[in-house]
Amino acid sequence: MSQIVLHGNPLSQHGRIVEFFLHAAGIAFEGKTVDIPAGAHKSPEYLALNPSGQVPTLQHGSTIVYESGACLRYLAHVHPSTVYPIGDLPLLALVETAYEHIRQKPWDTVSGIVGTKVIMPVFYKQALDEEKLAALSKKLATQFEHMEAHFFKHSSHHVVGQQLTLADIALGSMLSQLSMAKFDLTPFSKIKAFWDNIQTVESYKKSHAAFDAVCAAVLPK
Repeated sequence: MSQIVLHGNPLSQHGRIVEFFLHAAGIAFEGKTVDIPAGAHKSPEYLALNPSGQVPTLQHGSTIVYESGACLRYLAHVHPSTVYPIGDLPLLALVETAYEHIRQKPWDTVSGIVGTKVIMPVFYKQALDEEKLAALSKKLATQFEHMEAHFFKHSSHHVVGQQLTLADIALGSMLSQLSMAKFDLTPFSKIKAFWDNIQTVESYKKSHAAFDAVCAAVLPK
C-alpha cells in the first residue's frame, strides 16, 4: 500500500477528524503540518495539491483527496475497519446519520463560538462580541439537548452502537475544538460523559497531542 500523507494543522478540527480516523482505524501515515499563520496554505506548492487552500489534504500515492468528509470516506474504503462498518449496514446507517447530524448542525455552531470567543480576540485582537457569543451558545445548547434525546441509546461512551465509530470521531473532534472556548458541558450529562471518556481513548490522544500543546502555549489560562 502506498504511503499516505496527511497535510493538516493542529488547530483545524477538519484536519484532526481525519487524523483521529487514521489512528482509530490503524492506518499508517505521515503527518505534515501546514503553517497557516505563515500562509503556507496559499503557497503555489500547496495550492497545486488543494486549490481551495484549506486543510486537510490527503495524498495516497498519486491520488489527492481534500474536503474532510471525502478524505474520511476514501480512507474507509481503502482500509476497511469497524470504525466505518461497511459490512454492517444497520449500524452503518446509524453511524452515517449521526455523523451527518453532527457535521451539519452543531459543528458549524462550535466553529462560530470558538471563532467569536477565541480566534478573533486572541489571534486578531478584536473585541469580544458578547451578543453574538450568547446567541451561538444558546443555539448550541438547543442542539446538544436534541443530541441527548436522540443519541447515546446503546452506550454512554458512544454516539451510536457500542464501539468506536466515525460518529464518535466526529463528536470528539468537535468537542475538542469547543474546549478552546471553555464551554460548560455540565448541563448536558450524556455529552459530558462521552467527552470525559473519549479523551482517554488512545487514538484520540495521539491525534490531539499537537492540538493540546498549541492550546497550552497560546491560549489564555
